[in-house]
Amino acid sequence: MVKVRYKFAEFIGRLGDKVFSKLSQLEECGIFPHTSRFLKLYVLGFLVVLIDSLTAQPEVIQTMCYDLTFIPDVYVTHIKSEPNPTNGADSVTVTAEASVTGENTEGTYISGASIRISEDSIPFLMKAVDGDFDEASEELVGRISVETLEPGTTWVYVTAVTSNEGSETQCFWLLVNKASETTQ
Repeated sequence: MVKVRYKFAEFIGRLGDKVFSKLSQLEECGIFPHTSRFLKLYVLGFLVVLIDSLTAQPEVIQTMCYDLTFIPDVYVTHIKSEPNPTNGADSVTVTAEASVTGENTEGTYISGASIRISEDSIPFLMKAVDGDFDEASEELVGRISVETLEPGTTWVYVTAVTSNEGSETQCFWLLVNKASETTQ
């Protein structure tokens, strides 16, 4: 098959030389000079692309030894913390909802969730309100310490994970303040 492609590419190359020389002669003689130039450029471009595609190495079709599966979307919504602002509290309770949506969600469920104060901090596990991570939609609850945080705002991240390793992280601002400070 490769030899046939190369022979065909050589034939097209020779044909292109003849067509190119004839069009050049027409242009030099003044017979349709603009049309000959236009045709020469476009025919030459077409032949270059055709020869290149014929002489290119065939693409290797990759075979995978595992099935590609669609991972359904995971959404984390309705994130709240109590109290926010903290008003001197040493910890806050964070609640959220996580749900699996999209196509091919059969058998996929929320399998876990975590909460962390910053992107590089240690995540703390959250619990399903109903006690088990076994549904496509779960209400989550978790508690995290804020007593070592300086007053100000900080990001809090909530991550939900599905049974087929899909995940989603959402974040919100938490205002850390002392009990004597008032909010405006």
